[in-house]
Amino acid sequence: MATPGPAPTTTLGDVLGAFRRLDDPATPLTASDVAAEVDCSRRTAFGKLETLADDGVLRTKKVGARGRVWWRPAGDPVGAAGMVTVVVDASGAVVRANDRARRLGIDVDTPAQSAMQGTADGPLERAVRTGEPVTGERIRLPTAGGGHVRLAAAVDPRTDADGDVTRVVVTGVDVTRKAARLQRLERGRDDLRSELDAVLDRVTDAFYALDEEWRFTHVNERAAEILQRTEASLLGERLWTEFPEAAEGAVWERFHEAMETQEAVTFELFYDPLDVWAEVTAYPSETGLSVYFRDVTERKERERALEASEARYRTLAETATDPILTADDEGTIRFANPAVEDVFGYDPDELVGESLATLMPGVSRIRREGFGRFLDSHARWTDPSGVELSGVRTDGQEIDLRVSFSDWTLDGDRRFTGIVRDVTEQRERERELAAQREQLATLNQLNGVVQRITHAVIESSTRDDIEALLCERLAASDAYRFAWIGSIERESTGLRVRATAGVDDDFDAGTITAGADLSGDDPIRRAIRTGTMGTARRLDDRVADADWLRHALRNGARSVAAIPIAYDDTLQGVLVLGSERPTAFDSDERAVVGHLGEIVGHALTAIEHKRALTSESVVELQLRVTDLFDSTVDSVRFDGAVPAGDGTFLTYGTVPEAAPETPASIAEALPHAEGVTVLDTDDGHTRFEIPLSEPPTTSLIASYGGRVESAIAEDGDYEMVVHLPREADVRGLVRSVRTRYPATEVVAQRRTTAPKRPIRRVESVFDQDLTERQQTVLEVAFFAGFFSWPRERTGEEVADSLGISPPTFHQHVRAGERKLMRALFADDARRPWS
Repeated sequence: MATPGPAPTTTLGDVLGAFRRLDDPATPLTASDVAAEVDCSRRTAFGKLETLADDGVLRTKKVGARGRVWWRPAGDPVGAAGMVTVVVDASGAVVRANDRARRLGIDVDTPAQSAMQGTADGPLERAVRTGEPVTGERIRLPTAGGGHVRLAAAVDPRTDADGDVTRVVVTGVDVTRKAARLQRLERGRDDLRSELDAVLDRVTDAFYALDEEWRFTHVNERAAEILQRTEASLLGERLWTEFPEAAEGAVWERFHEAMETQEAVTFELFYDPLDVWAEVTAYPSETGLSVYFRDVTERKERERALEASEARYRTLAETATDPILTADDEGTIRFANPAVEDVFGYDPDELVGESLATLMPGVSRIRREGFGRFLDSHARWTDPSGVELSGVRTDGQEIDLRVSFSDWTLDGDRRFTGIVRDVTEQRERERELAAQREQLATLNQLNGVVQRITHAVIESSTRDDIEALLCERLAASDAYRFAWIGSIERESTGLRVRATAGVDDDFDAGTITAGADLSGDDPIRRAIRTGTMGTARRLDDRVADADWLRHALRNGARSVAAIPIAYDDTLQGVLVLGSERPTAFDSDERAVVGHLGEIVGHALTAIEHKRALTSESVVELQLRVTDLFDSTVDSVRFDGAVPAGDGTFLTYGTVPEAAPETPASIAEALPHAEGVTVLDTDDGHTRFEIPLSEPPTTSLIASYGGRVESAIAEDGDYEMVVHLPREADVRGLVRSVRTRYPATEVVAQRRTTAPKRPIRRVESVFDQDLTERQQTVLEVAFFAGFFSWPRERTGEEVADSLGISPPTFHQHVRAGERKLMRALFADDARRPWS
């Protein structure tokens, strides 16, 4: 199959031309009608139609549940309100402008500046060159102040007696602000797309996305591995071209079914070219298909092995190694083989003359009507597959049996022989398999719910949206009865319920006191205390010793889980789930839903960080911890703290050279300090490094979206100046700091303007493009004096403090330097870093 060349670009004029060619320009058209008329995709036609509607060139309305039509108002090519009219001569000079145009800064008094764009493809140049009207185009015109405005306009050329175009009349509406807003939205869309790509790459299932033309738009690492192709080789290529075998079977049929019905499909298939079995789930949308699949080859092999095992078991059941019993028409045992003792515990000889009901109580009723008549009227008892009965051993233990009877004649008397199989263990296995299948079905559904929640969380922009969405999606699934989220109230007696689904409107989480009460054993206390998921299974009134647990029972829950919502060791809340399954939240389910705490914690922190980065107005908070250090600790500046991995944080600071004992005094005063290292002495100051085994206060402040602007120690007191987003929970932050340092006091709180950061590109690279390890290595190297000249510490010394090899250290340094330098000097700041 040949690969088609690039499709010609479809312009707004092409789309508008579809309406001009109608007998009645006001006739409504759908996106499909326009796509067929101008030979483009429906998605492209839809986008152009929306642009023309936004600009006022076309009108639109919704039709039915999902349909939409567009039409061109008769005699109104570009919209009537706020019309701009400008006359431009053939050289590009503005020679006339109406009042609306002059209010926008367009006038004949504008300094000489050509309105032409300097290329043959511009709307004005095209109208002058061809003498044909141009409609539905964006036109840029200069203003007196040296700027420009953008118009959605029609251009009508006017000719002289010789037929030469002497001027053009431009009539349109001002879309300058719309164009700027569209540019901002496109940048935001690109940012969200990058974040989505990152999240999709972390999805454990194989995943790829197709557009409406069946072209690959995303392929995660697991999918590339199973498909045995690289992501780069697939992106932009058609599925049916790259994998032609897929166009001849279930994949083609089910994918087209999903797109036609707009309903998800799930199926299994064996793909011979790759020699794998796959379980495929495809989620359709108007713009394409999202495909999740997993390699289930091992599972299929296990199923085939189990089927073979069961077949062998049935064969053995029909051999003489199984118990064989022969009875007369009254059900009296006439013969029992030696295998009877293995199953029932009876000696075969002592059974002769006894009733079959001794071994199988269920056959006692048969004696009343005769064994022969009963078997004649109950064909299933003589079926080779047998009938299931309950048996009893000599010790009274009940066992499950499968018995197949056949009849024969001995000296004119009917005899009935039954081959007996003890299926007790098999039934137990079947019950276990049924439970496992139920568990797998639950896990499969949960995986889908978690994946959809993950996608939706990325698109949410506020904490309230994320928390409400999380609760609603989980409570709507078959796995859970309810879901609610509580935020930690450190100075109150309980959790503050922030979002709920599936519970009463007046639900209250009850009392969970901070401090010593957190030593309790209910799931919420364990989650808050340990930072890991807490669960309670097989709930009843005897174990429900908290108000919220009793409420869970009343709402039908028999198992509950409390999942900490946290990021970077900072607890932001608790997600509580209730399930009617008594044995819910086993290890596999915990792994699936527990991941939600990390996803939501990361998303909430990202929202706070984004708010802090984009806000020019901040809250400046000045905090003081009195008598934190010895009074001899004076004139100390804390330069920064860097996470070094394995839960260790390296804190750096500077003291006067005349106070050599001060670093040691600081280390002694900090409860989680693990020694101190003096790095160097220069210009009358001594620099030091203190490793901490717990996150410093700067990490706590960062979790609230803030940053420390300065931190000093004077006369034993510790002071910080912190900048926070305007919407940040200042009281919550102060409470958190006081939890660590009770002597903390607020010295000042004011609104101020954040300092301008002229190198935001470098900050963006540092926050988004550098790996976590590269950030750590660069920060530790800087504060340790590796970049000073002469160097205060060698690369080998810094590598040793980080616990890595010197070559690895230098590799991280070079990679980080290259990304930061490109941020400073590259022409295109948005170009991805290598």
